Amino acid sequence: MSTKTQRASQGAALAYLSVAALTDYPLALRRVMPFQIHGQIELLSVPLLALMPRLLNTDNGQETQYWRALAGLVSTAYLSTDWNAGSED
Repeated sequence: MSTKTQRASQGAALAYLSVAALTDYPLALRRVMPFQIHGQIELLSVPLLALMPRLLNTDNGQETQYWRALAGLVSTAYLSTDWNAGSED
């Protein structure tokens, strides 16, 4: 795995951890972000993850599969989550 991919992956992990830590749900460190905003961020990250090989100019087979797998994982988590859970609607 290239250094660019390693650093971008670490950055993505830090971003996800930050969003999770600040989301208004039981595991949060500080509940400042509405759960629905967390979902929107997660949904917007899917195409970004899928495009990372091109953005990093590391479009080889293994790294492309890695980023597509991450995009698939995030898509599955997004589609498996009730983003309106706990809302007062």
